[in-house]
Amino acid sequence: MYPTTALTPAQRADMYAQARRQAQLLRRAAIADFWSAAYRLAADALRAVQHVLQRAVPHSKHPSGV
Repeated sequence: MYPTTALTPAQRADMYAQARRQAQLLRRAAIADFWSAAYRLAADALRAVQHVLQRAVPHSKHPSGV
């Protein structure tokens, strides 16, 4: 890559705009990954809680808890 001083002002502005666009895309991807992981963790936690509750409360078909 060329040193910044070798760039014309227009080239420097273009590089700056490209860097901003790239940073915005990376930010959006990171946010999407965060919410995707949060959703998966919440779904797993809900399944675990439901499983524990099912084991704790006897089913109506099997009053003995079997």
